[in-house]
Amino acid sequence: MIKKITDNIAYIPASEGPLSADIGLVMGNRRIYVFDTGNGDAAYKELKDFLDSCPEKEAVCILSHFHEDHTANFARFDYSKIYVSPHTNRYIKIGEPLTSPLTIEDGVSITVFPLPSSHAKGCLGMTAEGCAFLGDATYPAEVNNEEVYNKGLLQEELEVLKELPVKSFLLSHKPRFIYPAKVVIRELESVYGRRLPNEQYIKV
Repeated sequence: MIKKITDNIAYIPASEGPLSADIGLVMGNRRIYVFDTGNGDAAYKELKDFLDSCPEKEAVCILSHFHEDHTANFARFDYSKIYVSPHTNRYIKIGEPLTSPLTIEDGVSITVFPLPSSHAKGCLGMTAEGCAFLGDATYPAEVNNEEVYNKGLLQEELEVLKELPVKSFLLSHKPRFIYPAKVVIRELESVYGRRLPNEQYIKV
């Protein structure tokens, strides 16, 4: 089921069986911007039906990172443009690798940007109309069966997040999906505040 956030922003909710990430949708004047493509037939059908309902618009794909629940349906669609991080490009072998922010004006202003993350190497985020699609970038990694943040990457991530001109962060797999940006930043700052000298990781 497509859920609307604003007149131009919607999403297809995540699912558990199979694990599939939330799929972000931004409606421009000429294009539909698809943030992640999900995994499995149910997510594929929802996205296909949505794109088929707008045959006059090209589809542009932005992949947040390389994990299968965000990318597995990627090859089942045709896109006029594909944006990925250099690391994700090594996995899917296609797309334009972004190493700096890219702003697109298409009736709505969209910015795709690199986002440091402990969860996965080479994440991208996307902003539009006061919202930031962040995928899994704010989540920890698993190291030796423990959930941890990389101290340096978390510091870099916080620097990027604090500069985003948005009020809401859209976090994949979360029950609410939409969270106040200041709340998420405060939670990550709390984690960073527990860092210890001479230790690379912060346990959570």
